[in-house]
Amino acid sequence: MNPLKQLAGQTAVYGVSSILGRLVNYLLVPIHVYTFVAEQYGEVANLYAFAAILLVFLTYGMETAFFRYFNTTGKSPKVFSTALISIFSTTLLFVWLIVLQRNTIAELLNVAENPRYITWFALIVGMDALVAIPFARLRAINKAARFAMIKLLNILLNVSLNLFFIFAVPWIALNGSPWMQQLVAHIYDGEVVIAYIFAANIIASMIQLMVFVPSLFRYKLQFDVALWRKMIVYALPLLLLSMAGTINQTIDRLLLTWLLPAGVSMAQVGIYAACFKIPIIMYFFLQAFRYAAEPFFFAHATIDKARNIFPVVMDAFVTLSALIFLGTMLFLDDLFIYFVDEGYREGKKIVPVVIFAFVFQGIGFNLSMWYKLTNKTIYGAWLALAGTAVIVVVNVVGIPHFGYMASAWAFFLANLLIMTLSYWLGQRHFPVPYNVLTNLIRLAGAVGVYYASTFITVQNLWLRLTLYALLFLAYALLLIRKKHVRLYMENRNDPV
Repeated sequence: MNPLKQLAGQTAVYGVSSILGRLVNYLLVPIHVYTFVAEQYGEVANLYAFAAILLVFLTYGMETAFFRYFNTTGKSPKVFSTALISIFSTTLLFVWLIVLQRNTIAELLNVAENPRYITWFALIVGMDALVAIPFARLRAINKAARFAMIKLLNILLNVSLNLFFIFAVPWIALNGSPWMQQLVAHIYDGEVVIAYIFAANIIASMIQLMVFVPSLFRYKLQFDVALWRKMIVYALPLLLLSMAGTINQTIDRLLLTWLLPAGVSMAQVGIYAACFKIPIIMYFFLQAFRYAAEPFFFAHATIDKARNIFPVVMDAFVTLSALIFLGTMLFLDDLFIYFVDEGYREGKKIVPVVIFAFVFQGIGFNLSMWYKLTNKTIYGAWLALAGTAVIVVVNVVGIPHFGYMASAWAFFLANLLIMTLSYWLGQRHFPVPYNVLTNLIRLAGAVGVYYASTFITVQNLWLRLTLYALLFLAYALLLIRKKHVRLYMENRNDPV
């Protein structure tokens, strides 16, 4: 099968699971905020933010290390078992330490009256860490459909359990048969509590872990110390990179809170955070592409294959990104702006900046393969830290004068810097003939078409939407007709 067709197909599969997962999680938000008061929901958001950071520590770049050595060792089962045992050992230690210090951590997270929440989240994060390597193996052996199925099972279980605890349990307590009322009396005392959210997550994560357990017994688990040392040296810089990436995605909200006057800061954070989510199509595409592309790149890691395949993948990514930018911006005022309430819409000016920041992030991901394939992952850590420095400096200097626009531009500039430096370093260490000028023209063309559309002043909504759709289709056809943007799908003899 043409490898690029395989990549496109897997991106679609990963995209479906990623998009559905995000959409379902979005559907839970109104349920939670209408059920719980702000202080309660704040505890939920606080704990899940804490969990996201902890999960980065618990996986410490071992997924990418697994991809690297799984392919370079001829898909040796030792790579899987070594990575799995490593994660399992550190996870057990982590859960023990967190439970031991749960009271102290609960105070730090402002849930001192409920230290049991810390124990629950230790279990949730621990179980999510344990399935990281099994999920990575599914990606490495091109089992995208099974990967998506298990992910969606977890999501649907979590949502169903949320609905059960929040709505069904109170109804049963009031209207159910005596034996059912007696049953739910053990978990319901007349008030819906946020513990239900965490309980739903624990059960869903436990079942997800159990799905993988039978397949684990098919392998002879053996720990190769020499291999582990290589993997950990490769992986630890990626931990620094991932932590920097997490900070890059979240620090702007905190800086807005700290640097703006108390009376306006939270409103500004709300507008910024809400409008940051409008270009969700670009985010979904980037997420799906990352899932599919990393194992694909490692499977075509030789310089000869890279020279033939990597530029084509980059062309495809840039082309689709340009079209997503154009589609989002053309229909922003008539469609996408309704993703947020009227009180937030003044922040729509950040949307084009954020989209291009995501485009640069995706291009940077493509370019980052040079240090992953040459075992120079420390460069990735330094690049991420350079981005963090830009975000912090631009936010600190700009927020007092420009508010959340400074945060949007900080995100843009950080990803632009990482992309540029990664390209420059990559051409020195792992040169690949990317079509730089052509891709710049594709992106500039999308900006130009959008700018031209701003001169359309048609009052009738449907006629205006029709004209925008024609503009979009015209530019899409123009790109598709270009020889280098056919994605080489029609060429069945690509040298791979």
